[in-house]
Amino acid sequence: MNRSGMGGRPLAFRGASDVYLQSRAGRNLTPYFPDITRAVWAFVPPGVVLDGELVVWERGRTNFALL
Repeated sequence: MNRSGMGGRPLAFRGASDVYLQSRAGRNLTPYFPDITRAVWAFVPPGVVLDGELVVWERGRTNFALL
């Protein structure tokens, strides 16, 4: 499965001992986005749920193909 087919609007759940990324369809995206998982672990306090959009910024523009 390629990343671009999974959508760019996951939910990120920061637990006390883990991070879980979930697609809108309920699919576990955590293994596909290790950099995002590490960033949520490092900068988001436990108990927070983030609802956002993933983008890749390249040369002053977004590049969704790189997701």
